[in-house]
Amino acid sequence: MKTKRKAFNFLRSYFDVLNKLKNDDDKLEFLLAIINKQFLGVDPNNFKNDFVDLAWESQRHQIESSVKGYQDKTGNILSGEMPEKIGGDNGGHEGGSPQEKEKEKEKEKEKQKAEIQKIVSFYNSHSPKKTTPETKSVIDSCQKALKKYDVDQLISAINGRLFFLRKTDMVKHFTIQSIFRPSNIDGAVAAGEMDQPLIKAKGKTDGVKIAYDREMMKKPQFRNQSVVEAYEKRTDNE
Repeated sequence: MKTKRKAFNFLRSYFDVLNKLKNDDDKLEFLLAIINKQFLGVDPNNFKNDFVDLAWESQRHQIESSVKGYQDKTGNILSGEMPEKIGGDNGGHEGGSPQEKEKEKEKEKEKQKAEIQKIVSFYNSHSPKKTTPETKSVIDSCQKALKKYDVDQLISAINGRLFFLRKTDMVKHFTIQSIFRPSNIDGAVAAGEMDQPLIKAKGKTDGVKIAYDREMMKKPQFRNQSVVEAYEKRTDNE
């Protein structure tokens, strides 16, 4: 798969954040996340540690704005998919006629469409916000999430997050896109399966506090004030 994008601006802020990472593996992971997002539209997934995750989150707004600017200007939509390997381990090509492969693709599309409708239906039945399975950003988020988890796990994740946020103002801003974001989805699925608040790799943590901390890393003009206000209001009441 070739990207149509030929270049992007590598900002000084990327360089500054890169140099705060301690080892070369973390730096490489951060750089590849930027490159894959800018050229292919691929969101990073499963960072090896929280330092790289925080580095990405601090620059995510600028990176996504760059991608959006390119797409709006050129009309070229980046695929959001990594290039596929050609052939197997021994260099051969997959079997099956083009017609058979096309039928399999159509079956997979229909299956995925039904799964997305099931996810959206559950969300609309339990959330104060509503959406439709035809919304492009919802489709994109669900497609990426379904590559890693099955539909029941994703519904469980939505249920867990709605249950967790039901007593806060944040529930009004809760979306499928936010829960299926690569930086959120693993913890949300784990929380949904265990029927507990958001869980990170290092143990149980406060999901509202995590969201608040991420917003506070951003410049004031880029912060989601609803997240900040929800956490501060809850703190005042404790």
